Amino acid sequence: MNAYWTKAWSDVLAEPPSTDPSEAALAMRAAVKTALEALLRSQEEFPIQVAGAHTTPYASVVAGLDVEQSGLLLRLIRPLPHELAVGALFRMEFNAEKERYVANIVFRGREEYLRYRFDWPETLQRAERRVHKRYPFRPREKVFVVAQDGGFPGLGVAGPLVNVSQGGLALRVDRIVRLDDGLRLHADTALFDRGRVFPIVCIQDLPGMPHVNARARVVHALSRPGGELILAFEFIQLSDEDAQALSRALALRENQVGGPSRGNALGGSGGHSVAASPRPPRAIAGSDNEDAPLPPEEDESDAPPSEINTLRRLARRTLRLGLAAAPGSRQTELAERLKAEGYARVEPLNDLAALRTATRREPALRRPELILVDLTLAGHSDEPLAALRVLEAESAEWNQVPVLVFCEHDDPALRLGRGGLSLVCDEPGWLDILDQKAKLAG
Repeated sequence: MNAYWTKAWSDVLAEPPSTDPSEAALAMRAAVKTALEALLRSQEEFPIQVAGAHTTPYASVVAGLDVEQSGLLLRLIRPLPHELAVGALFRMEFNAEKERYVANIVFRGREEYLRYRFDWPETLQRAERRVHKRYPFRPREKVFVVAQDGGFPGLGVAGPLVNVSQGGLALRVDRIVRLDDGLRLHADTALFDRGRVFPIVCIQDLPGMPHVNARARVVHALSRPGGELILAFEFIQLSDEDAQALSRALALRENQVGGPSRGNALGGSGGHSVAASPRPPRAIAGSDNEDAPLPPEEDESDAPPSEINTLRRLARRTLRLGLAAAPGSRQTELAERLKAEGYARVEPLNDLAALRTATRREPALRRPELILVDLTLAGHSDEPLAALRVLEAESAEWNQVPVLVFCEHDDPALRLGRGGLSLVCDEPGWLDILDQKAKLAG
């Protein structure tokens, strides 16, 4: 981009308007043209929204420009309503040259599927970044963010939420991993170019909300003393359902803390914090029991066993349960805990070879009905996702015997790139999840 166009784009917005209307109009058109050409080259996603409406923004990319006709072709991630009238006014927001701009564009019709024609904006304006209130969170509240980019082999990011608003969030990056093998990458700001799109950004366990999903792009990545990396995202697409869920969670937060922090953009100062409320036990990953309702917690300390509990304990006594864990204190402890809870037929399986053999026994009645696999059996003790990837690859050899993977701690990295295995962490109620996986009566 040459110096003339750079000046036409940025400086014309800061300089006093020319007394010559035609000169000012030409300068603004040059700034608009330069901005749109930059968006076309970068293919950076940006949101557009019907002006004055509260509908969910549409993530879009510049697909083409018609300079002579001042036409703009946008490729959207989801379609516009068929009933949208020609001439509808949209507001677009985008980043360029370390600034944020807003402009109005006019809808002119559909070109082909997910491609729509608009008129160029007549003017550009610098946007105020802090449109939405930000609410800080602290690590002890256990609200995590996991994000995945759309590349190959894929990049996964996980860490605790630092702050969140209706327009974006910041997290402290604890883990950066390759999604194909789960191996960790060095935390480096160079991995997060400004404008890089992450199709999946999920906030886990906001107050009153199990998860909120968004499509987002990187606003900035900042290294702090001590090697801490803060990554900030701007939402470019939220479904109506997720937008409403986030709004409810932030309203609840507003009531809890008495208003948002007035600290810096990273939520580093000010405000109050509340302890995370206890949450029911849940599977942290998997494909088949993650959304299953959990049975209510029961206080069995003084009350005699109910008929349902008796049926459950009888089912546990007869269940053929394989325990795949390396020999040693961990295997012994798990076996004793299972037997103490009524699982009388626990068979130790000392390695992955023994697991494969157990699932292929003939007749099928000799096979375990369910296998609990300790995550550490796969190795990679310091990389939980890498261990999970090993087990996922091995699972094709397990003859479709139901498996539940057991991990000692709820590691947010395990929520990245979920495969076909269900996981449960060692927290109160995990045996209820095991019973659900085994489809026990009672």
